[in-house]
Amino acid sequence: YEITYGDWSSDVCSSDLGATGYRVWRSDGGDYVSIGTPTASPFLDTTATAGTTYSYEVSARTVAGNSIASAANDGWRNVPAPANVQASDGTDEDAINITWNAVAGATGYRVYRTLGAGVPVQVDDTVELAATDLEVTPGVVYSYKVYAYTDSGESAASTANTGWRNILAPTGLEAADGTATTGVALAWDPADGATGYLVFRRVGAGATTQIASVTAATLAYNDTTAVAGTLYTYTVKARTV
Repeated sequence: YEITYGDWSSDVCSSDLGATGYRVWRSDGGDYVSIGTPTASPFLDTTATAGTTYSYEVSARTVAGNSIASAANDGWRNVPAPANVQASDGTDEDAINITWNAVAGATGYRVYRTLGAGVPVQVDDTVELAATDLEVTPGVVYSYKVYAYTDSGESAASTANTGWRNILAPTGLEAADGTATTGVALAWDPADGATGYLVFRRVGAGATTQIASVTAATLAYNDTTAVAGTLYTYTVKARTV
């Protein structure tokens, strides 16, 4: 915490003419203790505990002793912003999960979400190192920042990290069982938030291969490349881009 009183002669002591230096005093609620003897302003209190509010006074020093102490002023050293903020990228279908590293001295954390150039919205106030944001739309990319706080105040913002909630897989997939000679007809139910669908096919325990990409309005596909008499396994994935 840096103590700066500007003009020492007017703001610190009634008169510091003849001063050979200054003495800085600090209190955390008890007696004032001398913590430094600088020759000029400012003075950096590197021994302050982050998040603790202290009261400071300054005396001018002369060869004869210390002057009367200045009026007191409160100050506190901030905690650093949380590091390594990570928001999940489509790994969950019901939420976006946010994590970060612990900050020494912090009593809690506040998590904020932003959509594009919108106003940040607080989504959590927690003592944990993780938060779950349920109020998000599947397939939409959001930006997150985390602040550490103490009883004295809030840290600077963390570096932002983006995340998005995945959409649910399509349901109700049905593949025709030999009802046509021209191909295998597929149909499925819509998935909320999908901008399209990807169709995949596999023979036995073989590799799964994508065979089609269709729009969100298309809930059916006819696999005309299927070989007659061959049994296939089909899957459909919803996509958001």
